[in-house]
Amino acid sequence: MDIYILKVTLTDWQARTRGHPYRVLAVPANTSLYDLAFEINESFKFSFDHAFGFFDNLKNPWRSDEQYELFNDGELEGEGELVLAELAGELEQLSEEEIAQVDALSELPPDEAKKKLIEMSLKDVPPEDKAVAQFFLEGMVDELLDEALGIEDGATPRGVKGVAVGQAFEKVKKLLYLFDYGDEWRFIVECKKIEENDGGQYPRVLGSKGEAPEQYPDYGEEGEGEE
Repeated sequence: MDIYILKVTLTDWQARTRGHPYRVLAVPANTSLYDLAFEINESFKFSFDHAFGFFDNLKNPWRSDEQYELFNDGELEGEGELVLAELAGELEQLSEEEIAQVDALSELPPDEAKKKLIEMSLKDVPPEDKAVAQFFLEGMVDELLDEALGIEDGATPRGVKGVAVGQAFEKVKKLLYLFDYGDEWRFIVECKKIEENDGGQYPRVLGSKGEAPEQYPDYGEEGEGEE
């Protein structure tokens, strides 16, 4: 079984990596993306307690051609499950006026129509849930507008438990690992090389540079009330 050498770098919304902390991991080709995500979090000392996905668009994951998401493994838990249920209820309770507004979207360019429909659907979602809600809406809106606007089907998201590292990196050299759709921790995962298995223990961390940030900083009461 081949071993994939992956450089995982903490990045920002612009996919910049220079000067950012990174870890070099060695994982067997048959390692699932779910297990890879766990190893990445372990190497950065992050808790493995939120939803995540892998995307080939490093700056805008929602416009990826290749994407693999935990939600597509059929295990919606915690906040994701609750927000999805709330959104489904909101979409089912559109007023006649709102339905007419949705129909009117067919006169707009597809991107503008999607933006307005998402804004309409998010209007009653609590602020703390908007990030997770928008994640679901991106996919839901695509389906709602496909027929009305003639938008071609985009990528079909796949799960992370049934896709191996060797499969995910077959066509691409880099993937964005997006962890926690609320805080949006972003990592660039780059396949540096593929080696023959030497019989060692895998997966393992081969290299590390830079301190990992705190996943949940304790700000306490310091600075409260200050401008």
